[in-house]
Amino acid sequence: MQVYEGTILTVDAQDSVASYLVEDQGRILYVGNGLPREYCSAPRIHLGSSVACPAFVDTHEHLASFATFHAGLNVMDARSNKEIQSMIRDFAAKSRQRPSSPLAPPLTRWRRAACSLAGSSTKPALTGPS
Repeated sequence: MQVYEGTILTVDAQDSVASYLVEDQGRILYVGNGLPREYCSAPRIHLGSSVACPAFVDTHEHLASFATFHAGLNVMDARSNKEIQSMIRDFAAKSRQRPSSPLAPPLTRWRRAACSLAGSSTKPALTGPS
């Protein structure tokens, strides 16, 4: 049996962060902020500045990519920067309403970014909040 002490990401529904994790032969016996008396004599591993998280968890996110894809702009099949610029220009021209994702920025910022990336020298007519 071992006690891990430090920052423990539980990845539960509340995204709780615990201070202790007790493990015995690969089985988690306890996760929480106060160490129960029955585990106090077990050897401790102090995590220091490290963080313990469950295995098989993708610990990074690409929120900007998620928001872009969710809004309908997918440039994954583009074969060149020029094609990406064209796809962005088309997307900006077709976007007349705010993207539905709560993670996506307001339409005006999408259109400004799209025009900037597409190399447009004129500003589009902007709609929606900025």
